[in-house]
Amino acid sequence: MGWRRGVPRGAAALRRVAVRATRLGLLVAGGCMGHRELASMRERRWRDFYAGPSDVDAGFLEWEERLIPRFLADGARVLVVGSGSGRDLLALARRRHHVEGIEAVARASALARRALAERGLDVAIHEGDVVTMALPAGPYDAVVFSWFCYTYLAERARRVGMLRRLRAVLAPDARVLISYLPARDRRWGGMRLVRMVARLTRSDWSPERGDILYDDAAPGTLHFEHHFQTDEIEGEARDAGFDVAFHEHGEIGFVALTLSRAVAPARTP
Repeated sequence: MGWRRGVPRGAAALRRVAVRATRLGLLVAGGCMGHRELASMRERRWRDFYAGPSDVDAGFLEWEERLIPRFLADGARVLVVGSGSGRDLLALARRRHHVEGIEAVARASALARRALAERGLDVAIHEGDVVTMALPAGPYDAVVFSWFCYTYLAERARRVGMLRRLRAVLAPDARVLISYLPARDRRWGGMRLVRMVARLTRSDWSPERGDILYDDAAPGTLHFEHHFQTDEIEGEARDAGFDVAFHEHGEIGFVALTLSRAVAPARTP
């Protein structure tokens, strides 16, 4: 009878070992990835996000409705980064703003174009990764990073470089609006292993404190996020040549940036 009582305990211990081994394998796999693989994983995750007709027509979320319109003048020319299936574009167009989008996932761009055309709207959607692509000319009165889009961009230096390049396509009094996931603590945890493996494999991705990596719902897909400390998101903005005009903390972080008067305006060649 004693061995029967030991079976559940043994099974529980085996399960714990299996979970830890799975987590270890995930971290090692993450360290073997570079920016190209991270981009591919993003595409698999977001290609069908909010893709239904009712999703496109859903309008702003509560926090978006409360925050985004207050920073947009009537008839503003707005660039949406991470425009996805078109929800943000449609919500802004219905407020009579002149909108364009940037979207890295071709399938999402195609869905957005079709959905907007069905509603009588002709909206330019530029396909590419905002970090590396040639930006549309502007000038824009506002750039809106869609629902946590900034959180999914890896590496501080690449985010700051992207923000610096955005300055060249902004009107003098433009706003840059960013929502992000706040960090709840400073634990580095298993991401140290990811960074060590990345160095050993000479990956072009250098994991940083605040990075999160976990199994996604899509089979064989890992999901990356970066969670920001308050001083971190503000520091990135200032290093890129922006002033922080507004910052709301909470479950959702939100900043409104303006071009720094202490920095000469960037210009495209």
